[in-house]
Amino acid sequence: MEVLKRLKVDDRTKTIPVVILTSFKEERGLLNSYNRGANSYIQKPVDFSQFREM
Repeated sequence: MEVLKRLKVDDRTKTIPVVILTSFKEERGLLNSYNRGANSYIQKPVDFSQFREM
């Protein structure tokens, strides 16, 4: 989350798409990610075709 936060506040990196790949299962992780500017959130185990689409 700290890296995401730093990316999104820097004018040089704020438009880089960010996909969170995690094993965290709680809804607050999902909400925190989107609130901080993540473009997508994928939970493990990963469907790699879904990951590639993101």
